[in-house]
This record gives sequence, structure tokens and C-alpha cells, in this order.
Amino acid sequence: SDVNIVADCPLTGVLRTLVYIHHEHPGGYGAIEEFTRLDDGMDVAVECTATQRFLRTYHPRRGTYKPAYALSLPTPTVAGNISDWSLTFDGEQAATTVIVLGASGSGSGREEGAAEDTSGWSDGITLEEVFAAPPETAIDSLDNMAAARLDAARQPYTLSITTTPTALEQSGLPDPIGVVHPGDELPVAINRRVLDISGVWRVVRMVTDLRAGTITYDLTPSGEVTV
Repeated sequence: SDVNIVADCPLTGVLRTLVYIHHEHPGGYGAIEEFTRLDDGMDVAVECTATQRFLRTYHPRRGTYKPAYALSLPTPTVAGNISDWSLTFDGEQAATTVIVLGASGSGSGREEGAAEDTSGWSDGITLEEVFAAPPETAIDSLDNMAAARLDAARQPYTLSITTTPTALEQSGLPDPIGVVHPGDELPVAINRRVLDISGVWRVVRMVTDLRAGTITYDLTPSGEVTV
């Protein structure tokens, strides 16, 4: 390769088959992304040093639960460490029923997988999402793929939290720089009058502003959360 990227991809023990057609000239990153969308797939990250770039893969997912880095809003009795926050609900990404179409077959003979859970919605409302599985996806993995998508679609929230290393230190937490990474899961507690946000949230993006001295986390629910 001429792009100065070193592969760090430990064996997972899971064998998958994907076919790439040379004359279609598929892009390298797009090919890698296909593995992240597969049932029992993996997470991917590019990490840089002063001299190298590393493409790293993580199976089944990147990150660990780090309760020591809990994020909380200041209250009269709790010091807290959150300086700013916002909550977004993306209704276009919401679903209570997910159907995954198999990569082969057509019409009524086409294989499909499905998952459904209307318990978190009033009156058992049905919001259906249908998508096609990537090529070469095994038939017996369609249900698992649907369940994985439903897990995220049931709670289409994104929580953006800004804090500072100083605020974290004052609340008794160590500096997260170089320790907390995308993929890690953090406890969150925001009590704001009628709005109560709590549970474990997964970091999907981190932005460090060295000039302002702030760290902003974008988080999505990890398991069941209260909003």
C-alpha cells in the first residue's frame, strides 16, 4: 500500500465470505465498512502516531464500560462535571419492527429475518424499517441482524455532553484524555426538573478543543436508558 497505513487486525475466529468484483473498482473503506454492518461484525478505527497510521479492528465491538468516568449535571448536592448538554431524538431513525431481506432470491421466495418490540411506544404503535442484507450474508444470521438494528432503532437518541478536564478533576475523576475512547460506555445522570436522563451511554464521537479546554462527547444508548 502507498497510503502509510499499517493493519492491526487480530483474528476473530469468525469466518465470513464477501466477494468484490475487480472491474467495479470498489473503494477500500467501503469494503471495510461492509464488515461493520454484518451480523457478528466488528468495529473499525484509524489511530495515528507521529510516524504511522494504524487501521485497527475490534471484535465484537470496541470499548469497555468505564464507570469511573461518570458524567453528571451539577445539582445543589452534587458537584457534577457537565457544563453543557443537548438531547436529540431522530424520529426518522426510529423503528419498532425491523425486516432484513436476504441477499438472494426474489418475491415471496426471498428469505428474510425480523425483530419486533413495541413495548416502548404508546398504544403499541408500529414503525417498520426494511433493508436488504449485504451480499453473501448467511440466511441464519438475518434474524440476529434485525435484532441488532432494532436495539438501536427503539431508542434513537443522541446525547451531546461537554465537560472539561478541570471539572472532571474537581468532581474527583481523572483526566480522560488518552483513556476514554469512542466505543467506551459511560454512566450518565442528568436531572433537570421533569427531564430525567440516566443509564449507560456509548461514546460514538469525541471532540477535544485544546484552546477552549473542553471535551465534547456524542453518545447513544447502550442497553436500556431512561429519558
